[in-house]
Amino acid sequence: MRLCSRYGVPVLSLDNVRTWLAAGVLAVGIGSDLIREAVQTADLDWITQRATADVECVQGS
Repeated sequence: MRLCSRYGVPVLSLDNVRTWLAAGVLAVGIGSDLIREAVQTADLDWITQRATADVECVQGS
C-alpha cells in the first residue's frame, strides 16, 4: 500500500502542480485551496471555474 502524506508538503497550486506530477507523485490534494474563496464569498460559480482550471492544468501535464 502506498501512503500519501500531506504534512510538511508545500502548498500545492496551479503554478507548481505540474512540477509535482513530473516528479512522480501519484496524487495531489487541493480541497481547501479549491473551496476557500468560494466559501468566503458564497460564489459557487467560482468553484466551477477553479475546478475547470485545475483539471485543465493537470491534463496538460
